[in-house]
Amino acid sequence: MWNKEDAVMVELDPKYNNHTCGLCGDYNGKPIYNEFFDEEMYYSAVYFGNMQKVHDPSVVCTDVDDTQQKDTSHCSQYKII
Repeated sequence: MWNKEDAVMVELDPKYNNHTCGLCGDYNGKPIYNEFFDEEMYYSAVYFGNMQKVHDPSVVCTDVDDTQQKDTSHCSQYKII
């Protein structure tokens, strides 16, 4: 579901357990293993976003840096379900 503003909720059938990755997480039932960690390393939201580019030679998409990150304080009103 998309709220037509700034959030999306994805609901998957259990048959997709451990078969997803990327922006929606890995859907393995363990919240600690979310999309912003790689073994011991924590990714900032900007770094993670820069990794999500579609590799298309006809599209130019430049990386942003952490100084361009938007205020995310409002995100605390949402919770993982």
